[in-house]
Amino acid sequence: HPRSALVVVTAPGPGSGKMAVCLSQQNQFLWFFCTSTLEHSITRRWMQLGSSDRVLLRETLWHAYINLSSGAQKRQRDTYAVLIAQMGKREFPDEDPNYFMHCITLVKSNFVLGICLLRTTSEEVMSCREDITTDRKQYFQFILCKAMLCKAQI
Repeated sequence: HPRSALVVVTAPGPGSGKMAVCLSQQNQFLWFFCTSTLEHSITRRWMQLGSSDRVLLRETLWHAYINLSSGAQKRQRDTYAVLIAQMGKREFPDEDPNYFMHCITLVKSNFVLGICLLRTTSEEVMSCREDITTDRKQYFQFILCKAMLCKAQI
């Protein structure tokens, strides 16, 4: 599996260039800085990112997450899960209609990562923060329960 992944996100606004983020598993300080920067981009600047940048960010984080080694630190696993859940909360169902199906599929292929991501998504969506409406929270609950019931019957 790759030791690092590169994401290039165009920073919005006049005079701002590009921000390159390297998710390196070798340097914990660089990794922490990069994931903190990504979290800021996801939570505070998401709508300012272009759709291609959001897709690139989503795909790169998913790839990094599903390719974590079984010996990866819990902190690293949980941080990736939070970032993916924060994106899922903003993208589902419009930009990423298969978010929950990807989570359920991950449970089948890597139980620990899948359950961690489902738990984190639930916590993100049900948090008391005002970044999503009550109707949207209820919709997430409905879809999650429906996805879990459909997969349980298979």
